[in-house]
Amino acid sequence: MRRTRFRGEGAEWSVIIRRIDYMTLKHLLLGAVALSTLGMLSAASAQDYPDKTIRIMVPYKAGGLVDTSARLVAAALNESLGQPVVVENKPGGFGMIAVESVTTAEPDGYTLLIDTMGVAMNPSMRKAPYDPLTDLAPVGVVMSLPFAIAANPEKGISTVADFISVAQANPGTLNAAVAGTSTQLATALFGLQTETEFEFVNYQGAAPAMTAVLSGEADFIALDFSNLTQHINAGTMDGLLVTLPERSAAAPEVPTAAEAGLPDFTISTWFAIFAPAGTPQEIVDLLNEKLRGAVKAPEMASVLEKRGAIAGTMTAQEFDSFFKDEVSRWAVVVEKAGLKIE
Repeated sequence: MRRTRFRGEGAEWSVIIRRIDYMTLKHLLLGAVALSTLGMLSAASAQDYPDKTIRIMVPYKAGGLVDTSARLVAAALNESLGQPVVVENKPGGFGMIAVESVTTAEPDGYTLLIDTMGVAMNPSMRKAPYDPLTDLAPVGVVMSLPFAIAANPEKGISTVADFISVAQANPGTLNAAVAGTSTQLATALFGLQTETEFEFVNYQGAAPAMTAVLSGEADFIALDFSNLTQHINAGTMDGLLVTLPERSAAAPEVPTAAEAGLPDFTISTWFAIFAPAGTPQEIVDLLNEKLRGAVKAPEMASVLEKRGAIAGTMTAQEFDSFFKDEVSRWAVVVEKAGLKIE
């Protein structure tokens, strides 16, 4: 607007300006009231939570350890929250079907996800329908299990030093049995730290992957320690290392990663609970508090002991920081290992 419009029209413009100021103030006040109302509704919603059934989505078939853990957590939350907590299995898509069903749900705390470290890894390896850093609200860790590396005893690989010697003398000839994203990236990290090359052979689950190593179809495997302990103790697999700070009483002859010369091979497989991004922090914190109580329940404690697992103790804030580090860490491993994005 040109300055000449103000000349000789002071009174008229004074009225217009006052009207503009009034309208601006009115809109600001209405906006503040709306925001305040939304805040009160959110607070009321969090305060009343929960008042209906909560669903926990499982990315895998019924019967596995993740599913079993989800059902034990659901039973404990049902008791502590006073509302039904049900488990729904949504397998397929490398676990991403279940994840997407949670990321697209209302962020009200009534749709949750239990998943492994694969939820942090998948978006770096393949086209994922979610961003782990912006579409999920980390709630808390259920448990973590140490990893182990084990080999077929007929391969002449009974130590990490043996493995490096054989692999470097014959690059790309050893086969690693992998059972999903987490085991593949754990194996890839092992390759990077030992500076060795080998082939990945994918299997549909831990059982067929272990069978492949036992039969000699595959040469070695990276898997949670509890799955491999029975085979190591039976002498049907050689344990090269376990990712624990000290040797385990379950298989005391297996050296720690540090003892085996890989002090930075610090990896464990974890199961954790997530909510959709945007879930009120009060609800996230409440779920975290109840989850940390749930993992102390007798039945869950028994599962943890049998599996050699460690109960989750992180607060929601601690787990949020840990999860961000995991996403970044595995993205670097994927890039350095040159793993193909599917």
